[in-house]
Amino acid sequence: METVVAGFTYHLAVCLQINLEAPLLQGGRGMWKMNTKLLEDTTTRNRFQQEWTRWRLQEGKYPDMVTWWEKYVIWKRRLLFIQEVIARTREVMINENFYYLEGP
Repeated sequence: METVVAGFTYHLAVCLQINLEAPLLQGGRGMWKMNTKLLEDTTTRNRFQQEWTRWRLQEGKYPDMVTWWEKYVIWKRRLLFIQEVIARTREVMINENFYYLEGP
């Protein structure tokens, strides 16, 4: 921890660095990590925006926004991105199989 001069005030800024010896998350059953590369794809972003509009319509069916998020949106988002990964994998496999087709 240290204090440094802050140019916008007469007070000192306190800088604190914390290092944690926490283990990295382990993958496994129930663990899912969204492939953020999909967000770079325009088609996926558009689909997400469309789904988000539909999901917002369901918000009133839950007692509060946190419950709606935890019980509905988290699972819908996960399913959407899993479907997108499957679709991309399928596209790659179809394109790769094209090169292995036997000619006449």
